[in-house]
Amino acid sequence: MHRMKTERLLDADEVPVIKQKQEYFVPPPIFPPLRGEFVTTTILELIDALKRVLSEPQPQRKQDNIEQQQLNIEDFIIKIEERVEEFYNFIKGVLESKGIVTLEEIMSGVDRLEAVRRFILLLFIASRGMITIIENDDGKVLISLGETHG
Repeated sequence: MHRMKTERLLDADEVPVIKQKQEYFVPPPIFPPLRGEFVTTTILELIDALKRVLSEPQPQRKQDNIEQQQLNIEDFIIKIEERVEEFYNFIKGVLESKGIVTLEEIMSGVDRLEAVRRFILLLFIASRGMITIIENDDGKVLISLGETHG
């Protein structure tokens, strides 16, 4: 027992040999690609997109005396289902021929009241899953047929 203690003390007096650590190559992390499929869009973002589309100047349109059009809300509410169906048939025809269209293409060539109607109808159709509305990296709003189109 004493011999073992003495050997330990003597071993402690020896200079320890420092082993060099083996260096390993650590590659940089690889990040998976980000997929923006299911991005939540708030109603405020949709309203901002509508304002942006409506605020763009329309060079092909003349600035004649624009009459104030009266919007009869009751008629609009009564006929909303008919309008949704008609607009869906229109948008479906466009999307079947082109695949994907931008919001600007849907809104081009119409007056402001019709642009607002189309925007509201797009929201109705999108809420039913008949079309998909996404915004790409450039800020353009893209529209395509949804999963439940029929």
